[in-house]
Parts: sequence; C-alpha cells; structure tokens
Amino acid sequence: VAGGEVLEIGVGTGQLALPLAARGTRVIGLDLSPAMMSKLVEKAGGVSPVGLVQGDATQMPFADRVFAGAYARWVLHLIPDWERAFFATIPVVELGDRRLELAVSPAKLRRLLSSLDETPITAAP
Repeated sequence: VAGGEVLEIGVGTGQLALPLAARGTRVIGLDLSPAMMSKLVEKAGGVSPVGLVQGDATQMPFADRVFAGAYARWVLHLIPDWERAFFATIPVVELGDRRLELAVSPAKLRRLLSSLDETPITAAP
C-alpha cells in the first residue's frame, strides 16, 4: 500500500510480512504470541524489518486511522471472537478507499454478515 504502514494481524513468524518488508512495504505486525514473533526475528537474522507489537486483535492497541491498510491471513480461525477482531480493525485503517478481504468459510461469513445489524461502524468526518 503506497503512502503508509500496513498492519498484519497475526503476524506470527512473518511468512507474509517479511517478503513484503523486503519489497519496501512498511509493515507493523500484531500478534498475541511473543514466541511466534521471536521466530520472525530469528528468521530475519536477529533484527526484524517489521515493527512488532504484542497485542490482542480484538482490542487494537493503536489509534484510529494510523494504517494505510490491514490484512489477516491464516489467523482468523485461531481467534475465538474473530468477528470482534474484524470489526476492531476497521477504525485503525485510514478513511477513504477501504477494502476488507476475507477468506472464511460460508458459515463464518453468514455469521459475520448477520452481526452487521448489531455492530455499529462509525467513522469520524
């Protein structure tokens, strides 16, 4: 994403973040597990090119609109309240052309869509 940092939710060992960082993308990785992030640092040769933050995706430890984009891959199935994590991501991404992509089962997608009626999504003008 041009123009800003990108958040990877569940950065783990850096399977996506490290190649993106090598291509010049400024990635901030969020993960609940310090052990997984340690493996990322090890894979990177001891110094991570990715900013690492230990935290819970359901309670984003970031201010609103600080990222140009965000993605989560190979992690939503590990988060019991994955819908909450999905909705917690929306405010931390800059306003504008937001694009949220999901790779989830049809049952999880139905559950997410049904929760839209109950979950307020707000954006500051």
